[in-house]
Amino acid sequence: GYAFCIANLGHLLFQKGDFRSAQKKHEEALDIFGKKKNQLGVANETANIGNILCISGDIKNGLMLLQWGLNIHQQVGYKYGVATDLKLIGIHNLPLSKEVTLQKLNEAKAIFYEIQNTHEAEELDKLINDIKRNRY
Repeated sequence: GYAFCIANLGHLLFQKGDFRSAQKKHEEALDIFGKKKNQLGVANETANIGNILCISGDIKNGLMLLQWGLNIHQQVGYKYGVATDLKLIGIHNLPLSKEVTLQKLNEAKAIFYEIQNTHEAEELDKLINDIKRNRY
């Protein structure tokens, strides 16, 4: 319970644009989930921290953490987490490799369709088409 509340505070701080404080909350939640051996919580918080690092300009470490979160999500079989991680990895790779970006976004889109999250899949389809048309 408590770790989820701390993570939610991190999400709220992130939405407010306070990335440093958000990262601290996600790190705190990660520590609690790790001590409780809650792999899903560890995966979610690792990916959250990775996303924040990428947005804050530390793309290398951010992508590494997103990949780590993805690996755990795959191990525990949490498809929504897998799709979300792939989406974020794709988006944050855009300055580095358009090819990798499109590959990851297409993988994410397929999983979103598979789990019947058509809204997310259709949004990704629009983004993929915009990237192909060099709008980003």
